[in-house]
Amino acid sequence: MTRAHIIPAVAAVLVASGLTGCFDPAFDQPMCGPGGACPPGLTCSNANVCVAAMNDAVANDTLTTDSPDLPDGPLDVDAMCTSVCVDSATLRECVNGEPMAMTCAHGCSDATAPHCRVLVPSNEPLVTTALLTGVTASIDTGTMSAPWQLDADTGQLVSSLGTTVRAAGTGVQAGIGYAQDANVGVFTFRRFEIKPGTEIRVTGTRALVIFAGEDLIVSGRLIVSSVGGVNSTRGPGGGRGGSSSGAATGCGPGTLGGTAANNDSGGGGGGAATAGGRGGGSDAGVSPLGGVACGTAELVPLLGGSGGGRGGGAAGGVGGGGGGAVQLVALGSLTITGVIQAGGRGGGSGATDDAGGGGGAGGGILVEAPVVNITSAGLYANGGAGGAPGVNGEDGRESAQQASCGSSPGWPSCDGGLGGAGVQPPTNGSNNCGNPLGTAGGGGSSGRIRINAGTLNNVGAVISPAATMGSVSYQ
Repeated sequence: MTRAHIIPAVAAVLVASGLTGCFDPAFDQPMCGPGGACPPGLTCSNANVCVAAMNDAVANDTLTTDSPDLPDGPLDVDAMCTSVCVDSATLRECVNGEPMAMTCAHGCSDATAPHCRVLVPSNEPLVTTALLTGVTASIDTGTMSAPWQLDADTGQLVSSLGTTVRAAGTGVQAGIGYAQDANVGVFTFRRFEIKPGTEIRVTGTRALVIFAGEDLIVSGRLIVSSVGGVNSTRGPGGGRGGSSSGAATGCGPGTLGGTAANNDSGGGGGGAATAGGRGGGSDAGVSPLGGVACGTAELVPLLGGSGGGRGGGAAGGVGGGGGGAVQLVALGSLTITGVIQAGGRGGGSGATDDAGGGGGAGGGILVEAPVVNITSAGLYANGGAGGAPGVNGEDGRESAQQASCGSSPGWPSCDGGLGGAGVQPPTNGSNNCGNPLGTAGGGGSSGRIRINAGTLNNVGAVISPAATMGSVSYQ
């Protein structure tokens, strides 16, 4: 076996970036492509990043200097060329038979096999770094005004021009990954950016995860509340509002309003971070309960808001659909300068003698990365207002103000309950509706916003309701 005198500085000669967030923001040391493909002059390392090949001097073992990383004296090249944590922040790997070193931004670990540590996403076991295998696509939406369409149930992604960027189906297609379980759909990208002026609308029944192996940027609008259609339509991962087709759903659905001889009772608001508002009481004294508080502050599991209950009476208003749920994960940095909307829908209006539906609860927004930047952005998971006879409740607002409901015609005190927003809980629907009107629906609870970050830079953002904060872990 050939032996050579190798200088102890060999392991420190070249520093490469890793998937762990050690990469240069200009991406001059990118992730490896399919089959280990890399740009000219680079080679794929065991950490799945493209690194520079060793120079001739190092390759021919001719450098002489001192370093504490390796012992002095003659060394066996083959024996040295193995993956090992040189210290707590440096990984030495064997690339094409040559030793190379890279700095690990989050530390080096010998667990299982030597590697640079990476962020551990929430909501395992579905959401894991293994989903990034084979993912090569860097997507930005451009600045077209027409919305993109992302289906959390099928994995299909359609651009503003109507072009199918990724077809439906699991696995990796066009460099974009998609996986799912019964409740969550996960899209994986190398890098993902929503440009200013562009909107992505998310459809489907599953909560959405967008996972980037490098950076993730939201400068436009990401909408996970339901858009258009009837008020009972839910956002992805949220509960539907109650209607003649079925009761409200979600972890804390609002109660169906009751029917009485004169004043029918309004539907209860959907529950999420708090209980939903009660529906207005009937002349029989029945005031339907709002949905119970449910879910966790950590958004594990990833849940949207619950639907509001349908209003009482033959033509009672539908309950508002719950806001959807989204988890944004980046192994590099996550930057938000745009809007993420996960508000609940307003309760529907009842006929003039029937009750309004309860408002839908706000959904869930979970963001996590080693570095999170939120600048002049808006993150909203507010509850929808309850409906009243003849008047729809307002959808959860893009502000810290509570959604409201106009009074029933001719009855200025017959108001739907306010939706939860900011630090304010939802309110109950009004009983003050004239005979023989129905009463008003309760407001939907606000949802939850969670930020897990190693470093958080928050400047001028509007976040409603207030976010809870958490740390990130690495392994």
